Amino acid sequence: YLVDDLIGKLAVLGSGKQIGKIKSISNFGSADVIAISGEKEILCSHKKGLIVDVTGQKVVLDDKIFEEVAVYED
Repeated sequence: YLVDDLIGKLAVLGSGKQIGKIKSISNFGSADVIAISGEKEILCSHKKGLIVDVTGQKVVLDDKIFEEVAVYED
């Protein structure tokens, strides 16, 4: 997927839980980092299999992989 295709879309886990909107995607060399704004700011490193589906205005993320790579800001 192209970065511009993902920015602004709703990020949802496979279980159906909405976690926020994709705010930005930055590349730091070894991996892309996805910033999601919701109740808290969430940063997650892109890992193969993280994005399950991009449909309409939402991006479905794999629950297990998301929990492995997500960092929640205080």
